[in-house]
Amino acid sequence: MVWFEHRLDEATNARFDTALFLLRLLVVVFAMIAFLLGVIARQLVGLRRARGKGGRRVEG
Repeated sequence: MVWFEHRLDEATNARFDTALFLLRLLVVVFAMIAFLLGVIARQLVGLRRARGKGGRRVEG
């Protein structure tokens, strides 16, 4: 009976490790997506400024 409980504990532990790994992977993927969206948004704002359609215009 002790052997069975030990095996059950190992299986639960492995499942928990897998869940933690997937959670970490999800966080990394979301961070990468957020970073890429930030870069794209910055480039779009830069393009708009270069054409003179957005942002603050400096006259002088």
